[in-house]
Amino acid sequence: MAYPAEDHLQILNVLGRYCFALDERHQERLAACFHPDARISFCGNVLSPAEFAGGTAEMLQGIAGVHMVGNTVVDIDGDRATATSYVYAVHKVPTTVGADMAAVVFGTIKDPTDSIILGRYDDKLEKRNGQWKIASRTITFLWQQHLPMMPPLADWMRA
Repeated sequence: MAYPAEDHLQILNVLGRYCFALDERHQERLAACFHPDARISFCGNVLSPAEFAGGTAEMLQGIAGVHMVGNTVVDIDGDRATATSYVYAVHKVPTTVGADMAAVVFGTIKDPTDSIILGRYDDKLEKRNGQWKIASRTITFLWQQHLPMMPPLADWMRA
């Protein structure tokens, strides 16, 4: 299937911007990766971009994390596309988490933990007004492991 490489690169850029905005808990930039009418399926909930951005910022309060997408397969058909990506996420989780959703994601932990999550993003994207954004996303957790927390390097997190 032939399609413009520029479209493919713009889609990969949206996926990368999503990860940085999520890790920096920047709600506006995170929501901007989605079309306003998009739906995100996450932990049994279907959320709007604003609900997802606000909920993840609350959930990750006090939790440092890094999300990376890889092994991404993109199929483009005109102004619509699908993308399937593996996501690898590492979070430094204290013994107390501030939001109910955090307990759903990380479970009940007794000691500070480095939580490693492997998952998958199944996305439908649309190009509107010349911009590719996510129209729907399903987040699936495939595997999770908790390890004793290692101390972070000084000043490693920007936010």
